[in-house]
Amino acid sequence: MALTGLQIYKLLPKTNCMKCGYPTCLAFAMALAEGRVALDKCPDIQEGQRMTLSEATRPPMKTIQFGLKECECTIGGEVVLFRHEKTFYHQPLLAMLLSDNLEEKDFHSKVEEIKGMEFRCAGEVFKMDMLAIKNDSGEADMFVRSVQLAREMPLLLISQDLEAVRKARGVLTNQRPVVLGNSTDEWMDFAVKSDTVLAIKGRNSGELAERSGRAQSLGLDRIILFPEVRGRKEALVTFTQCRKLAIEKRDPEMGFPLLGWAGNDMAMACNFICKYAGIIVLEPMEYDELFPLVTLRFNIFTDPQKPQAVEPKLYEVGRVNEHSPVLVTTNFSLTYFTVQPEVENSKIPSYLLITDSEGMSVQTAYAADKFNARIISNAVHNSGLKERVKHRRIIIPGYVAMLKAALEEESGWEVIIGPKEANGIPKFLRDLHL
Repeated sequence: MALTGLQIYKLLPKTNCMKCGYPTCLAFAMALAEGRVALDKCPDIQEGQRMTLSEATRPPMKTIQFGLKECECTIGGEVVLFRHEKTFYHQPLLAMLLSDNLEEKDFHSKVEEIKGMEFRCAGEVFKMDMLAIKNDSGEADMFVRSVQLAREMPLLLISQDLEAVRKARGVLTNQRPVVLGNSTDEWMDFAVKSDTVLAIKGRNSGELAERSGRAQSLGLDRIILFPEVRGRKEALVTFTQCRKLAIEKRDPEMGFPLLGWAGNDMAMACNFICKYAGIIVLEPMEYDELFPLVTLRFNIFTDPQKPQAVEPKLYEVGRVNEHSPVLVTTNFSLTYFTVQPEVENSKIPSYLLITDSEGMSVQTAYAADKFNARIISNAVHNSGLKERVKHRRIIIPGYVAMLKAALEEESGWEVIIGPKEANGIPKFLRDLHL
């Protein structure tokens, strides 16, 4: 049973020592209850209370880390069924499937192609997360060869041959892989001894729970559950049931991330992104097929409690000079990525001054007093605009035309009212330039 902040506070030392980074023990307790800080940040808690709190604040789903040592992948650690209840912490990872039957040259070419893929969403750049290497050849040597060629990416090793997996694991000194093979005691013992994450298979939640419990009894706690589902409907039902058992029932045998096999079924892949895979295995796809998946994932796994924002600073659009116009707006990412292309389309090199509105849009920031004359004036003076342009004119969005007089008085700059909508910017700048 999860504890409230006040219940946690009663078990803390109450010294307000600030060693945890919070000003008071109560503030630390509230952060701990919300999952924003780890219990080990409090150095003075007594062992009895530590054990009680460790159990009470343990996430219902274990966080699993694997992959390259210098940049580990993280899945799991989720605490809710629906994003609006709090947030989703770790987005599902996309694993591209490659067969070890490919000729060495072709396999290497495919690996390099996948490594080079880049997807851009709202100013962020994403790459393919990992590779899944399948031992289709049935030969240990070919499997090891393929694993060596792909070892610079996080790997999922797929084979029914434990000896082949042992040999492949032996060459992966730079990472902790995930293994999908069998769910017997022998495989579990191997995973414990080799510091490997094991994907445990089961036809339903009952089988998964039984095998997960067995794995944990053998000392294996790095587990991913692989429901062997047939079809999209069964996938939706089974994955949702597994998530509910972990989150709502806090079932310790089901409290692990899930692996979904989508293959070349795009609808199944979307299914897994929505409900509730931690790793999604895909057969090789082209960029234009993968981009919608990456975009869907980005949209779902954006924290609803944190507005998407760009860095507040002075941006250059085109080859600016001392006569370039200066446009001002907020740092809400959607605002920036709507305005910036329109400024570019005008063919008029311009400065784009982005103020810190805590990620709010223009009208929302104005209503919250986060986009006012003082804030804009400070941004103008702190950005070094005076040294960059000879004129003293700034353009503000038409939706905040009421700021003109106050901003001119505050900043000493002439304020020009720009268009309300971004699509009016190109004509506005061209007419202004003329």
